[in-house]
Amino acid sequence: MRWCGATCGRRRRPSTQVVAVSRWRATRPVGGPAGQPPFLNGAVLIENPVSIAPGFSIGNVHVMAGVPAVFEAMVASVLPRITGGTPLLSQSLRIMRGEGEIAAPLAALAADFPDLSFGSYPFNRDGVFGANVVVRGTDGPRVAEATARLAGLFPG
Repeated sequence: MRWCGATCGRRRRPSTQVVAVSRWRATRPVGGPAGQPPFLNGAVLIENPVSIAPGFSIGNVHVMAGVPAVFEAMVASVLPRITGGTPLLSQSLRIMRGEGEIAAPLAALAADFPDLSFGSYPFNRDGVFGANVVVRGTDGPRVAEATARLAGLFPG
């Protein structure tokens, strides 16, 4: 909570919403804290029907539990509040060369496409180094153009 508060420029404060939930949870068999737990100013609790794991939202930042079933329940309660934006598109290319070998040409390509994001995800399969390179952006033709140029730099 401190990290998120610092990142979002929020201070911790007592929250009547958190106090009410905490008191309710304290009556449950699993227990829970009563009193004035700290909460971030302006944060909104994320509903969690699965467990007592806390979660909260500050603007478009949503902090949730990492347990898959709990996370899924929290996402379901947050989804109605999320507004869509321009879709982020991506294409991936598997390159059977080590990252050290592809770094300079990939950096030059990325400089030619400053509106796109490039990610390199290395692997070693049976002693052979390679990397999956992902090109992301909101402009489909630009993503396709960058991926085609990437494929031309590293054929086969």
